[in-house]
Amino acid sequence: MKVLAAIPARLGSKRLPNKPLLDGTGLPLVVHTARNAARANLVDEVVVVTDSDQVATQCYQHGLYVVLLMCDAWCGTVRIAEAVKRGLLDADVILNVQCDEPCLPASVLDELITLVRDGDDRTIGTIVGPLTSVSQWADENLVKADCDYGGWCHHFARSGWFTRAHGHVGVYGFKRQTLLAAAELPQSDASKVWSLEQITWICHDKNHTSPVNCVDNAPFKIRAVFAPELPLSVNTAEDYQLFVQRYSVHEAVR
Repeated sequence: MKVLAAIPARLGSKRLPNKPLLDGTGLPLVVHTARNAARANLVDEVVVVTDSDQVATQCYQHGLYVVLLMCDAWCGTVRIAEAVKRGLLDADVILNVQCDEPCLPASVLDELITLVRDGDDRTIGTIVGPLTSVSQWADENLVKADCDYGGWCHHFARSGWFTRAHGHVGVYGFKRQTLLAAAELPQSDASKVWSLEQITWICHDKNHTSPVNCVDNAPFKIRAVFAPELPLSVNTAEDYQLFVQRYSVHEAVR
């Protein structure tokens, strides 16, 4: 069974412009994310999927496999699925590892791959971790998942009002056929309200925009693996500076 980690990388981030190309460590962020994903034992291949010549050039220069794809995609998952449909990518299990996740533990990625491999065709995998501070609960850049003890995610939002709230990590795992089916769904109204692609897969009622349990009749189900702690995600300039500091310390002690 082939496992592919695909990293959608675009330059249009509003919170952190040109995010994939930030190179305060000496390497572009997208390169860090790709190399980190490759550390997982069960990942066979890593590819960056982008519509940017600049991103593609930087990735080529650092020896990464790149798919340069121009298409009308409303989210990274749709862009990856389009690459699969065009025969530019293929695998039995496909991960969408968002470019702002350079610190994912390899063991957690392996656990996610196992969950997806063993799940049914309606199940999409993801990762959550504990919220351990008031600042995390209040941070709207840190997406919250309403997640039960079995790992099933009932909704997502940027506010932390869920009684079973966990921090959500920007990674999704799909079987090939699940990815292609999920990408066929147009973005739901609820997804537009919260600016979160994953809501489309579990809450596709056109008139449903409130954050309540909407899993029972959902097109797909999202199940999470639990990370022991939330990895650092790069959502803001402050996050990136912290990443640079940690990387510098790590390099200094190697």
